[in-house]
Amino acid sequence: MGSILIGQLILNAMGIRLVSFQLGGGIILFLFGLQMIFGNDSNKAKQDPDHDIAVFPLAIPATATPGAILAVILLTDNHIHPITTQIGTALVTIGVLGITLILLLLSGKIIKLIGTGGASILTRVMGMILAAFSVELIMTALEIKQWVKLD
Repeated sequence: MGSILIGQLILNAMGIRLVSFQLGGGIILFLFGLQMIFGNDSNKAKQDPDHDIAVFPLAIPATATPGAILAVILLTDNHIHPITTQIGTALVTIGVLGITLILLLLSGKIIKLIGTGGASILTRVMGMILAAFSVELIMTALEIKQWVKLD
């Protein structure tokens, strides 16, 4: 939620253009998506017997990823989006956090339902979607950079 309120101010103060942040965030998201697709969960589970696979894909630190921060900053850009859209973004963010809380509370039951194989498949599918989304962010940033004089 802090990114919604002060994210753009911090970027402006640091002299970072939104298009640069979008490009960097897209690259990080792509790497994260690749890690989800090609990660080997079975080796990690063997190395750490206390590791609960039910919680790992839905863990709280994953909700505050660079991609999430990037999304809320881009969707609350004061130069592009009116205040009503920015309020909508804040409400959707709160809704997503609420759904994440519910999923975390139900994670034990969910993993029993889909099994560890199902969780692995779901992680890889979501990694592919994340990689595709990151490519779109990168392409949009490059398109903006090409057509708009930034300095």
